[in-house]
Amino acid sequence: MAAYPVGTPIVLYMGNTTEKSGEVYSTTLGSHPEYGNTVREYNARQFVEAWNNTIIPPHSSGNGKAYIDFGSASDSNAPGGSASHGVCPPARTLRGAVLAEGFSLPVGMVNDEDAVLFGYNPAEDIKVTNDYDVPIKIVMWTEGEGTSMAIYAKIIKLEPAN
Repeated sequence: MAAYPVGTPIVLYMGNTTEKSGEVYSTTLGSHPEYGNTVREYNARQFVEAWNNTIIPPHSSGNGKAYIDFGSASDSNAPGGSASHGVCPPARTLRGAVLAEGFSLPVGMVNDEDAVLFGYNPAEDIKVTNDYDVPIKIVMWTEGEGTSMAIYAKIIKLEPAN
């Protein structure tokens, strides 16, 4: 799997693996009307879409889907004056799931409330490293809508079936 070019689908025969789920991490979107809650919800859903069912081969790094687009909101603190607000809540859930597995902090993330660094595309530039000897699958989903929308993430180890 590691030999496949970036962005190329990898086919796994799920009948040959057993899924072992890690802990589920969650948060809510929360309200920040100064950045536009509608665009924040859109961006949170896009982050989840970018990362859901991402498979990372053993001893390699991977990113989310490259075709995902994010909206921007004005932010005088951001380089260029705008940012993809709303990606930090799902990034925090992904970060929690990744760190719970004992992996390193993903590239493009920090360990605080604003989880994604300015200048990093939340789908393509964040890199998660799989230190296991088996592939992992990142599973993310949402429940509800608006500022109370719940966001979930977990890591599944794809272990060889006995």
